[in-house]
Amino acid sequence: MMEGTNNARAAVDRLLDMYDEYKTLTVKITAAERRLALAKLKNSDVEQIRIELDDLRHEQQQLSDDMTFDTPLVWVMYKFEAYQDEAQPIRTMHDFRLHCSKPGYICTKRFTFLNAHLCNNGQCLLTDDERYPDKMLLSEIFPLLGEIERDEVFVSIWRAHEYYQEDGIVKKWQDYVGCAA
Repeated sequence: MMEGTNNARAAVDRLLDMYDEYKTLTVKITAAERRLALAKLKNSDVEQIRIELDDLRHEQQQLSDDMTFDTPLVWVMYKFEAYQDEAQPIRTMHDFRLHCSKPGYICTKRFTFLNAHLCNNGQCLLTDDERYPDKMLLSEIFPLLGEIERDEVFVSIWRAHEYYQEDGIVKKWQDYVGCAA
């Protein structure tokens, strides 16, 4: 169990660094968009700015594609830590359930998949607000996720969805069609 936690910690640290880079690229993209708009207003040449903007967007998309969650523990630890200082932090079970409630959203698919596993194993779903009250810190489910990761079949299927590609194009979780838990 300790090895899994150490591996998760290292993976989350890498993902947090990537998220910082992602946010930096967001600032650069916004600045380039402003320069492009200003250049258009001044009837200036915009081609170089368009190229820069396209490159920045491509770099950000590549970074996003590379940000994968090898296990549910890595995913949930990342969500808990990465969004701490954001406008909508993911600190509690309520925050997490809300974050994972948007139809078609990748985190909703991960959440549904995780709940399906819990259901299939006779465990309480993460939507059970008696077992997992709204105010419960998300970090309190880390041990549960560590236990789930002992199921090699579950982890194998999780990874198949997380690393899913079609024709070399990253399509994380786009192949997953699960029913709402």
